[in-house]
Amino acid sequence: MKIITKTVTEIPDYNIESIAPKGDVLLFDIETTGLKKETTQVYLIGCSYYENDCWVIRQFLAESALDEAEVIESFLKPFSLYAFSISSGVFFPSEQSV
Repeated sequence: MKIITKTVTEIPDYNIESIAPKGDVLLFDIETTGLKKETTQVYLIGCSYYENDCWVIRQFLAESALDEAEVIESFLKPFSLYAFSISSGVFFPSEQSV
């Protein structure tokens, strides 16, 4: 598995604080090889979160099919730290924020 990380100071043309305080939000997207559970694998999970006055963009990339579990587990570690998660425009408040 490969982890790619980049930081940026702003997300252009998007006011995330209209949804929630930016430090409470995790943005993410999951890429798979298809939709059929028997043959589909997760090969990339990308996420972004606000930390130390900038946005961290992190991608968890499976370099082979054997990396799928590690990709998911690595993503779930930061996922649980945020009160709100947003994927493809779907807003998921965590249990602690409800």
